[in-house]
Amino acid sequence: MLKVSIIIPVYNMEKYLHECIDSVMCQTYKNIEVICINDGSKDNSLNILNDYGKQDSRIKIIDKENDGVSMARNDGISATTGDYIIFVDSDDTIEPDYVEKIVADIEQKNFPDILVIGNYNWYQRKREVLGALPTMAIGIKKSFLDKYPYVRYPEHLQICEDGLFSHQLLALTDNVSFVPHPYYFYRQHKDSSEHTIDPVQLTKDIKKWFDILNNFYDKYKVIDRNKLHALSFIRVEPFYRMYSVNFSEEQRNSIAEVLIQFIKKYKLLQSPYKKYFDIDFRFFIESENCSDFNLRKLKFYKFQYIKSTILKHLTFGHTRKYYTQKQSDMKNKLK
Repeated sequence: MLKVSIIIPVYNMEKYLHECIDSVMCQTYKNIEVICINDGSKDNSLNILNDYGKQDSRIKIIDKENDGVSMARNDGISATTGDYIIFVDSDDTIEPDYVEKIVADIEQKNFPDILVIGNYNWYQRKREVLGALPTMAIGIKKSFLDKYPYVRYPEHLQICEDGLFSHQLLALTDNVSFVPHPYYFYRQHKDSSEHTIDPVQLTKDIKKWFDILNNFYDKYKVIDRNKLHALSFIRVEPFYRMYSVNFSEEQRNSIAEVLIQFIKKYKLLQSPYKKYFDIDFRFFIESENCSDFNLRKLKFYKFQYIKSTILKHLTFGHTRKYYTQKQSDMKNKLK
């Protein structure tokens, strides 16, 4: 019977922690271990965890000084003894048969290295176009992860530590299974990392992202089979951030330079990217810099506007001529 390890990093989550732990301990699949890492909480979180630990021997508690969510998850990974690892954030919950459905898929699909949990990439089910996954959407075979001790959550990043971790793991295997059915209930609130993004720090962090990816692809030599996968990461993470975060023009240009250098270094445009990405991203990856990208967009959308305006006038003129003729025909019939 497969054993599933569930890793829960905890930092100042007393408000939501009972609800989270209850949903995990009420699983219909019983062969689980729950690794709770108290990351230096200053509220009542550790006492809550200790109370649960006394009630159920499947709960293991790691108490440590605050060092960030990545280190907490990595400590949890080191402590696991299960066959597969999944992650739950301490302010979220899962449905009662969440683990049962995952285990059923693992056994049905002949024990894959990676599980994609939820409706990600549902219309294509292709590893190459995933790019990156959030932590709650990935399940990992422990023996597969143990082969790559250097692939862990990167430390001290504002966001995207989960995207980088999942991107690297997905680049290392084709043995990936999609599990669309389990329901994970993600809670958004004002303390979520997505709501506290600092553009100055993120500009620095994005450069670190690509230092990590450069080191990874140079070490494992797997870029040739992952060019589309690498472009997908750029699309869903830094390119999306460039135009959703309030960067200055200088910061945006700096980020664009990092991305374009990475694309050129690994010759990513040799992949069949055109059928997978929207027109804006295609313009970007084909551009020399931000100015070139903006000029391409301007020309394209100006052309689209002129074309639609001409078509509108042509259609209107044809319609007006048609109805004028119909009115004339009616008048002739009434005479």
